[in-house]
Amino acid sequence: MAYKDFVLENAQNIAQIESSLRTLSYILPGRFKDAEIVSESLYSSLRMVGSYHDSILSKEAQRQSPQTPGSLFNRYTRHMLKNSRYKLLSFVLWIVQSTEVVMEMLAAKAKRQQDCILLIETVKTLCRLGLFSISKNRLLLKSALIERDYDMSQLKAAHENLNQKWTSKRTGKEHFTVNTLLSEENGFDSCLKYLVSRAMVEHAPSPKDLLPPLTGWRKTAEYCFILRPLLYVLAIRRYGLKSYVPWTLSLSIETFCYLSHLNLETWELDPSLSELEKQEVQRRRYHFFYYLLRDPVFSQFSRGYIDSVASYCSSRTILSMFGNLLHDYAPLWEHYHFYTSAF
Repeated sequence: MAYKDFVLENAQNIAQIESSLRTLSYILPGRFKDAEIVSESLYSSLRMVGSYHDSILSKEAQRQSPQTPGSLFNRYTRHMLKNSRYKLLSFVLWIVQSTEVVMEMLAAKAKRQQDCILLIETVKTLCRLGLFSISKNRLLLKSALIERDYDMSQLKAAHENLNQKWTSKRTGKEHFTVNTLLSEENGFDSCLKYLVSRAMVEHAPSPKDLLPPLTGWRKTAEYCFILRPLLYVLAIRRYGLKSYVPWTLSLSIETFCYLSHLNLETWELDPSLSELEKQEVQRRRYHFFYYLLRDPVFSQFSRGYIDSVASYCSSRTILSMFGNLLHDYAPLWEHYHFYTSAF
C-alpha cells in the first residue's frame, strides 16, 4: 500500500525515470561486453514495472479525466480479464514475451539457444491457443493485457485532485458528480465529453462483442497465425537457418492469414470487420517488414543495405547517432530470433 501511495503521489517523476531508463536501454548495445544482455534485462524490467504502475495509475487517470474515453482495445481486454483462466494465461504469455530476448541471450551463452527458442515458442503457442478457445474463437490482439492509454506526465498527485464521486445504492458503482465535471476548465464541454464517452461507439451490447467470433476460413487462418511461429522454428531446426524453406513457409502462412481479412474483389479490408478487428489487422501488416530482417534474406540482401545506410549516417553529424544504432543492432537482428519474431 505504501508503494501504491508513492506511485500515485509521484506519477510525473516516475514517468520521467521510466523514459530515461528506456532511452538508456536503447543505446547500451555495443557499448561494452554483454551490453546487450544488460540492455534487454533493463528493458524487460521496465516493461514489468511499467505494467504494475499502469494497474495503479489507470484508475487514477480515469478519475482525473472522466470525459476521456478509453480505447476499444482496453475496453475489450478489461472485460476478458474478468475470466480467471483468461487472466492467468494472459499473465503467463506477457511474462514470457517480456523476458524472451533475455532468456534467448542467456541460452546462447550456454550453447542452448535453439532449445530455448523452441521451448518459448511452444509455451506462447499453448497460451494463445488457450486464449483463443476461452474467448470463443475471437481474434487475438497485440497484447493480452491492457495498454497505457493515458499520459503519466500529465497526472496530478492524488492529493491535488479534488474530483468527487457518489456510489449508487442499487448497483454499487461509483459515478462522478455534475459539480466535479463542471468544476473543470470548459466545464460544460467536459460534461458533454463524459456523456459521449459513455455512449456506445458501435452496436455492441457488451465489450466482448467488439470482437465477433471467427468462423469459416477466418477461424482456420487464425489457427494458422497462432501456429506460424512454432512451425517456423520447427522448420529452422529441420532445414537450417540459411535455408529459404522456413522463411518461405512462414511468409506463406502470414500472407494467407492476412488475405483472410480482405475483400478479395477490392483488396481492401473486409467492410464486415469490426473497428477493433480493423485496428488489429492493420497492425499485423507491419509483420511483413520483419521478413527483411530474417535469414537468409537478411544476411544475403538486407544486411548490405543496412550497413551502407549506417555508414552514411555515421559520417553525418546530425545522423551519426542513428547510424551507430544501426551498426549496433544489426548483429542482434541477425543472431537473435526474438528480436525479429514480431509475435
